[in-house]
Amino acid sequence: MGALRNALHYVALFGILVAAPVLGNAAECELVVAKLVSVEGEVEVRVSTAKNWSIAAAGESFCPGDTLRVNNNSRAALQLSNHTLVRLDAHTTLTINGPQQAQGFWVELIRGVSHFISRVPRTLKVITPYVNAGVEGTEFLVKVEKDESTVIVYEGTVSANNDAGQAMLNSGMAAVVKSGQAPTIKTLVRPRDAVQWALYYPPVLEFNDNDFIGQTDNSWQSHIAASIESYQRGHLTDAIKTLEQVSERVEDPRFYTYRASLRLAVGQVEKAQADLQQALTYQADDGGALALQAIMAVVQNDKTRALTLANQAVDRAPNNITAQLALSYALQAHFQLEQARTNVKQAVTNVPNNALAWSRLAELHLMFRDLDAALAAAQKAVELNPNIARTQTVLGYAELIRTNTRAARQSFEHAIALDQGAPLPRLGLGLARIREGDLIEGRHEIEIAAILDPSNALIRSYLGKAYYEERRGEVAAEQFSMAKELDSNDPTPWFYDAIQKQSENRSVDALQDIQTSIGLNDNRAVYRSRLLLDDDIAVFCASQARIYQNLGFDQLALLEGWKSVNTDPSN
Repeated sequence: MGALRNALHYVALFGILVAAPVLGNAAECELVVAKLVSVEGEVEVRVSTAKNWSIAAAGESFCPGDTLRVNNNSRAALQLSNHTLVRLDAHTTLTINGPQQAQGFWVELIRGVSHFISRVPRTLKVITPYVNAGVEGTEFLVKVEKDESTVIVYEGTVSANNDAGQAMLNSGMAAVVKSGQAPTIKTLVRPRDAVQWALYYPPVLEFNDNDFIGQTDNSWQSHIAASIESYQRGHLTDAIKTLEQVSERVEDPRFYTYRASLRLAVGQVEKAQADLQQALTYQADDGGALALQAIMAVVQNDKTRALTLANQAVDRAPNNITAQLALSYALQAHFQLEQARTNVKQAVTNVPNNALAWSRLAELHLMFRDLDAALAAAQKAVELNPNIARTQTVLGYAELIRTNTRAARQSFEHAIALDQGAPLPRLGLGLARIREGDLIEGRHEIEIAAILDPSNALIRSYLGKAYYEERRGEVAAEQFSMAKELDSNDPTPWFYDAIQKQSENRSVDALQDIQTSIGLNDNRAVYRSRLLLDDDIAVFCASQARIYQNLGFDQLALLEGWKSVNTDPSN
């Protein structure tokens, strides 16, 4: 997963303090137990004192006994008062029971899929119709279907139990429990496939209804125009529902490509893939459909297929801006940053009014630390379309790296308002708030970024660094381990892990990690130019010198120090 989503790795290291979650917007009860931090689509709530459902909004707080329902083509993220973060898929219903004295915090998953991140041991219990999950400070997924429940553990330990038996699950293990039966343990080869619905797919298709203006009848073109209007107002669910009202047979690939892009925005990966296949059935060389398939392959870490599809998209539709953007991501995944930037430069020359293309160019400029060009491109993107979260996000990072934290924070907050499911503005907002001295809220935003994109190795590395700064070494190590697993080519978690081990007087282990980090450094070319890679080597060598000194190898320490200075004499 690392290639695409590591694109904004130029942010500086930071420090964090331990903090309790800030729930805010208190509900009308003595004990607020949860807050809705992200809504994509439509979420409803039924408070414990009422019979009817009402629409819930991000920022809303809840009381014990309140029930949330995530509707079709929707997702949500919830923060519990016991520090737990919960991501809810479509068709999920969850009751928040709250603290149950010595038994910890209880939630009841009635149906659907929920992904939990709980960092405090023995503070959470998940009740389902067929099995209960007792948490030992961990990360796990629970799925409730018609006749069975499934528990999958990604980190830590979970006790899966019911009246028929009990099973202890560790990382990479799962339990499937049918009605009236004891838990059956399974070891999964690819356990993270179960959270595909939670991944974030960056936009490469900018919606434009110019081709459908004037369509006033009930044709599919008129539905697309109405759908685009709903999407631009921030009503994603209405945008998708409008397309579902099309009853006629549509043989234009644009219909399916557009609908696929909306479905990807809410994690409906299988439906999106079916739409793209349908588009290619009607037009085998459709550049937009091939481009979206390439983006899906990049996010799912299938780099070879991504590049093949992106090249096909450009060959068959050389003037298609979506195809050019997809190719830039695929090239980045193959460490070809300069070519990626060259292609996007050509794309904005050919289509100078595409905001996503300008934001992508700004992103690539940042990877080369071309700060003035990055800021100019980001500002151009926002000028063309300020209502796309991606343009606001890249502008935020362009301001952040120039230490203009106030402007950066404003851009990130605007991006979050436009796309509550986007993880990168959350990460950026967290870093901006930390730089302004608001360490509590900064750490909180980075945790939300992690639940919004649980397979993002870069965010895991930052989260591990945060826990390290909190002096929570055990959970920091778990995050570094997870980041290494998610992206085996990224040196970042190895570097952070080395720093932690050195602080714990584990100098031999630290030396092994820093050497691995140095060996992997060229892999960071996926999002860093050659010059910045040289900067990285200088930092790694300096850290290795300190470790050698701790081990008593003074001569080796001097050699590494000299190497660091020679690599980057201006540092």
